Amino acid sequence: MSANVGIPADILRNRPDVRIAERIYYANVAETGVAQAQLYPQLSLSGAITLASIASGASGAEYVFGPTLTLPALPNGARKAALIAQQSRARQAHTAWKSTVLDAIREVETAITDYSAAASAVHASQKTVRLYREAANLTRDLVLRDSATLSDLLDAEASITSAELTLAENQRQQSLGFINLNVSLGSGHASEHASGQNVAPVSY
Repeated sequence: MSANVGIPADILRNRPDVRIAERIYYANVAETGVAQAQLYPQLSLSGAITLASIASGASGAEYVFGPTLTLPALPNGARKAALIAQQSRARQAHTAWKSTVLDAIREVETAITDYSAAASAVHASQKTVRLYREAANLTRDLVLRDSATLSDLLDAEASITSAELTLAENQRQQSLGFINLNVSLGSGHASEHASGQNVAPVSY
């Protein structure tokens, strides 16, 4: 049973917690841009159609169409405060994203260490079982030659049983370690990281 760790960048993209923290950060960066845009004048095009009466008594349609310039109210303290608050939320989201990434890396490294230790224990247990079986075979030959007692053979068989139980427990720990490693790697989650979503960290 081998564990395919893969590329570290793909590992971080596959983990749902990292991807969620990343999206939250991107959303806060976008909201910061919206809040900053509220501080600047806005130019829009608008038009209207109204009915108007002329001197002869006939009525007709009057068209009005043109640009509209909207200026922020002065003083603009409320919008500046909203921008500062949003910038703070963006920084918090960025910190949370970095913290989530570091936690993910730590979990993967711990899972790899645990799995490697369990694999080594299984290998050692397999060797122990093999040696005890060889010893039991030798003891059986000695019993046939009256060079060992039946009690010696029973002790050798009991040692094999004990070693096999230890091997089974180590194999169970290795299986649990394999599962834990794949969970920490985010296995089973598609890596869908669009290139257009790469946003550089923003400094405020």
